[in-house]
Amino acid sequence: DIWSLGCILYEMITFNHAFDSNTMKGLVVKILKSNPPPLPPQFSPQINSLVLWMLTKDPAKRPSITKVLELPFLKERMNRLLSYTLVRGVSNNSIQPEKSPSQSMVHKVPPPLSANSVSKSVDRERMSKLDSEERKTADKLDRINVRLSMEK
Repeated sequence: DIWSLGCILYEMITFNHAFDSNTMKGLVVKILKSNPPPLPPQFSPQINSLVLWMLTKDPAKRPSITKVLELPFLKERMNRLLSYTLVRGVSNNSIQPEKSPSQSMVHKVPPPLSANSVSKSVDRERMSKLDSEERKTADKLDRINVRLSMEK
């Protein structure tokens, strides 16, 4: 919702709430009856107008996100940021394809067990972390290891 986006933008700029009160009733009254305090003077008139437009009381008079993104001063800044990001990424050879969720997840899978690492006294804590198939394999390796040690 554009109004809440306006509140967030206001807070990001000023480090204060657009509407503040010690009570819920007071907060509702401020939201309905007053305008937020003006932005600090170092911010452009365009950003000041945008915040006030986003915080317009009448929802029908608030901009759509499309209208916001089509504002010339925002389009210019977005284009500059995108150009800078692309140039910087190419020059640093750091552009990488986006990872799929499965690639970015951290999997905590224990390393595979080998016949040499499995003995009668298999680490029980490690065994408890294995799934049933891995546990069966570890048990088989344990039996093989016992047989090999008996043949020596």
